[in-house]
Amino acid sequence: MWHKMNHSLFPVKYKFLMKLALVFALVFLPLYGALAVDDDNLFELGPGSGVTDIVGNGNPADGPDWADIFDANGNAVNLYGGAAAVFLKDDLAIGTQEDRTIFVNDANLHASPSTWQWNTNPDLLPQVDLSNTYLYAKPNEAGELVLFGGVERLYPAGMKYVHIEVNQQVIALDKTPACGTDQTGGTSDLPPCEFTGERTENDLLFLVDYGRRGVFASLEAYRWNGSDWEFLGHLTAQGCDTNDVLCAFNNASSINGGPWPNYSRFGEIQTLPANGFTEFGVNVSQLLKGATPCYSTVRAGSSFQKPLVSKMIDFALGHISMCDAGITISDGGVNEVADAHEFTVTVTKKDGSTGYTWQPASNVLVTGTAVAQNGALAFFENGQTCTTGVDGTCVLTVNSPPPGRRSFRPARTSPSPAGEPFLSPPNRRPKPGWTRRFRSAPGWTRMNTTTNQITLRPFPQGRIFPPT
Repeated sequence: MWHKMNHSLFPVKYKFLMKLALVFALVFLPLYGALAVDDDNLFELGPGSGVTDIVGNGNPADGPDWADIFDANGNAVNLYGGAAAVFLKDDLAIGTQEDRTIFVNDANLHASPSTWQWNTNPDLLPQVDLSNTYLYAKPNEAGELVLFGGVERLYPAGMKYVHIEVNQQVIALDKTPACGTDQTGGTSDLPPCEFTGERTENDLLFLVDYGRRGVFASLEAYRWNGSDWEFLGHLTAQGCDTNDVLCAFNNASSINGGPWPNYSRFGEIQTLPANGFTEFGVNVSQLLKGATPCYSTVRAGSSFQKPLVSKMIDFALGHISMCDAGITISDGGVNEVADAHEFTVTVTKKDGSTGYTWQPASNVLVTGTAVAQNGALAFFENGQTCTTGVDGTCVLTVNSPPPGRRSFRPARTSPSPAGEPFLSPPNRRPKPGWTRRFRSAPGWTRMNTTTNQITLRPFPQGRIFPPT
């Protein structure tokens, strides 16, 4: 459920008598609901009172359009309450240009992505050469996940089959294009290059078929059931199905292609011709009977024939971050060494249960493991676990009796995981009546995506204080 997080908490420069490693296990529960796709004002889908297009109509009540979400470079600049958005800009084999991301060796949709191979093709035909593809994920008022997709085609009259696959795991290339000599697995690893990652149950596949002159013919939806693609539903004409779960539209006339570059089979253009653009909307939670998955990968693909029965040709790959977890720990203050030291742990998350926005994570079991160093004897008072409340916080109390020797010998200067050095004051013995105290502060966090655990390591600072 949780995806890779690298959230660093930078400490001030500390000398330490003790290190604490706290491991936090996160457990969350989702929420669900039910609403339609095209009439919730989530997104400006379809022709409305005009033509299916890319540029918004300026009415906030209708929701954003593609040119409201992405800038001229394809960067998502405003999600309008959405969970994520991604713009896939595929290489084009136009003129002297080469498409560096092409399937080779008969890759097909039934096979595991980890078996696919890819390479460069300078002679790709426009019938299968992908252009711009984009996807937008947004929850509706009932908490259901809705996906919107958009596809631009170089050659509307010639390109017949396009598909979009969304995956919960990260599906990636083994190297940054171009493949070249490969050798990602050593000198004996020659081209073609490979994919990494696997499918997960409830990954989704959308197939779009076109008829003569690029007219929309059908949209089919499938889910991965763990071993193969399972049919969920389809449209055989533009519009929406009876339950408003699936909707799809073509542009009936030429349209403004948005602020980013658009292309035909001859080169760059500024206006997309009729049937050169398709957009669709899908209520994922209704298709999946209440599920609100956390998707990470979006891949567009093309083929000469129906992709479920033939090999795939071109592809474009991108990644989104719909779900995440965050954790912080408070500064425990300055206490005498033998005094209790309280850490307030704050856990936040975003997923389907929070409407894909950051919210406090309640009812999370936090388990701490103390690792004492430099002569400290760290232990947890009142147990090593706590459970977060409605505000996403709970408290772990740590203590350490004084070391056996009376003199204060600080640790030597050494780099921290954040790259900042710990500064040690000069070695000295405490004067009569002085006490040793320690201060702890956040150090760094690291998430294990296999066990869904977050390790947080604070760095206490040892100091000598005069009597008060």
